[in-house]
Amino acid sequence: MDMNKRMWNRHKKALLDGVRNATDSDMQARFTELLVNMVEQEVMAATGEVDAAAEKSGGICAVQITVENAGKSSEEMQKDFQEITEAAMPMLEYLNKHYDPHASAVITEGRVTIVRDEISCPLPVRD
Repeated sequence: MDMNKRMWNRHKKALLDGVRNATDSDMQARFTELLVNMVEQEVMAATGEVDAAAEKSGGICAVQITVENAGKSSEEMQKDFQEITEAAMPMLEYLNKHYDPHASAVITEGRVTIVRDEISCPLPVRD
């Protein structure tokens, strides 16, 4: 099993553990929402509901939803997607090794910031 698939599965397991061990219903709902989003991406890629390209290493499918009139060709978008994925993997490995699923990395020019979601709740979004 390649590194990407192992990391994907570890993240899913961490979310499952979060659902099982959540101390309140809001926390459990958040873990469940994140887990459902991951599974939804896998299913959509597997059923061809979105454009998906398997990574060269034979790992998980990388889901790419194309936007009409984005100004880039499909090949350019796929190349950008692949470059971003490759660049992000070391940071994801670092987060998985040193933090929990609540931690995120914000990368800007000249700074990397690790932040944690202590509490969150969904709010209504206008149409």
